[in-house]
Amino acid sequence: MDKLRKIRSLLEKTIPDHKNDRLLLNTVHVKNRVLGSDGKPVKKLLVENTYGHSIELVRNYALWPITVHVLSKIREKNQLSYQSARQWKFTAELLPNHGLGPKTEVLYCKVRNSGKDELITQFTCNATHNETMTLEINIE
Repeated sequence: MDKLRKIRSLLEKTIPDHKNDRLLLNTVHVKNRVLGSDGKPVKKLLVENTYGHSIELVRNYALWPITVHVLSKIREKNQLSYQSARQWKFTAELLPNHGLGPKTEVLYCKVRNSGKDELITQFTCNATHNETMTLEINIE
């Protein structure tokens, strides 16, 4: 167990943003961000604009394949929405030392009610282990 902590601490040194770019369950490196029209990450959204919610499963550091189920939901009602609904999901099979490029869903910023919202993304690995990442969004 102590060896796993040492390995995780070494890998986390290569990850610049702990909140939106981190190692899940000691094995899968994930990048979770909202992108503007120029493809760069944004923290503040403008009403009546369109963005992309991008999730990238960068690499599986385990020595075995891992199935990752991703489910992302919007906390508040009526401020933000995905292209089809208030949630977005997909499943990926990651081979050892492999990843999955960015998967992006269209995100609409409809109105400003509270000025803040959150994208809550739950990752389930091999149908048994769960971890959650939350992206805090400011709406102007």
